[in-house]
Amino acid sequence: LTTYLLFKRCPASAEGFFNELCKLNSSPGGAIAMVNLLFFTNISVGFWVIGLLQRSMWLIDPYWTLIPPLIGHFYQLHPLASWGPNASRSMLSLGMIWIWSLRLTHSYFRREEWKFGQREDWRYTKMAYENPRLWPILSFFTVGVAQQPMLVGVTLPLYSVHFCSSGLVWTDILAVGLGLSGIAIAAHSDNTLNLFMQSNAERAERGEARVPLLLEGLWQYSRHPNYFGEQLFWWSFALFAIPRG
Repeated sequence: LTTYLLFKRCPASAEGFFNELCKLNSSPGGAIAMVNLLFFTNISVGFWVIGLLQRSMWLIDPYWTLIPPLIGHFYQLHPLASWGPNASRSMLSLGMIWIWSLRLTHSYFRREEWKFGQREDWRYTKMAYENPRLWPILSFFTVGVAQQPMLVGVTLPLYSVHFCSSGLVWTDILAVGLGLSGIAIAAHSDNTLNLFMQSNAERAERGEARVPLLLEGLWQYSRHPNYFGEQLFWWSFALFAIPRG
């Protein structure tokens, strides 16, 4: 919506700072620049301020799962996007990113026992405890700014999809196949881990010793099969960028 308003109003009445935004938005690569500007304003700064007021930086975790598809639709709806003649690549890439998002969002809230804003990432709590005086400034970089290059970076294939008129190619099909495999691996691994944690909690309630190591399912082959699934998805997702060169 922001992009649409900027683009539509730019030729007629834009002045001053708004005019500069219009020029930025309608320039080559302007969509990426606008994503970075909006991310910095709303998340790097906005979420940081909210976190300081709430004394908890929990908000970035659930939004980590929602921001990538929103960035994808930002590129899709940009007035200068050129994907129209070949909508299949857009539908496939956005469908993939939404499947990833819904899967990870479900996993996050299940881990948090379906509570909203209950706790922040333990690493942020640890850093705040170890650096109480510096935390208000340190958190701006570790929580806000540090997320920006990661989230904007991994979603760049969506820019390539929507600013390219190429039709489907074999690498797109490979991206879908490998990407869905990555999602399946991550989902299976998280489900196995969740059952393991529940079992250990029940054992503790009965006064029994906890099982120290998960050795079931994919966890018998790797210490981090869920991370492997995540990395497989994103490396596969990058294949969508190939047709643009």
